[in-house]
Amino acid sequence: MGTTSARSHSKIIALCRFPGSLSWSRSVMQLVATFCLATHVYATVGVLQPVEYAANIARAIKMASDTLGGADEEGVFIKTMHGRGCLDSGCCSIDWSQQLRVNSNCPTWGWLKWNSDGPLIVSQRPLFRGCLECENAELGCVAHVSRCSGRLDQQWRLKFASNWTTVFGEPLFAIASFYSPEHCLTLVNGGGDGDFYVLQECVKPRPSEWQGFYVVRNPLKR
Repeated sequence: MGTTSARSHSKIIALCRFPGSLSWSRSVMQLVATFCLATHVYATVGVLQPVEYAANIARAIKMASDTLGGADEEGVFIKTMHGRGCLDSGCCSIDWSQQLRVNSNCPTWGWLKWNSDGPLIVSQRPLFRGCLECENAELGCVAHVSRCSGRLDQQWRLKFASNWTTVFGEPLFAIASFYSPEHCLTLVNGGGDGDFYVLQECVKPRPSEWQGFYVVRNPLKR
């Protein structure tokens, strides 16, 4: 890799040298000098673009981790934007699966957290830990918490928007499928079965209140 780079660099330098034995006009010299400068700038931009892209991805992951807590933290409550409670991952079931619902009391043990080792949202249930999942990440799928496998439909991203905060200044965000970022978790009215979450198209230009969430690290102070 280093040898190839050195050869390419030496070729550019060699190309940019002006032979002393030739009588070059001023215009030709200016043209060659401009080409050399442009080649250097293009090579620099070519390196910086992927670096800048990687930096943006790193900032997005850090923002999500800072909001929902890293892998070494206990986790945080995820509250709904419309103020009806917190996401509740349930307790436990024989098949390790529990439908995701809203709990107005903000349970002390059923919260979720972002896992900074991967785009997973992990349940902090006693004994039975699980991951937020929506089958095949398809529109209309019902969100639930089940055994962590790391497969595609357990991978999520947080979508932030500028100046989108609560009245207390907490940043609001939507929870979207990692590979279908236009599909957001949306609270729907389940009638007698209670409210639950499904994947629906994210409302634009900013997700609706039924798709918005925020974090309260200490609900006793709110």
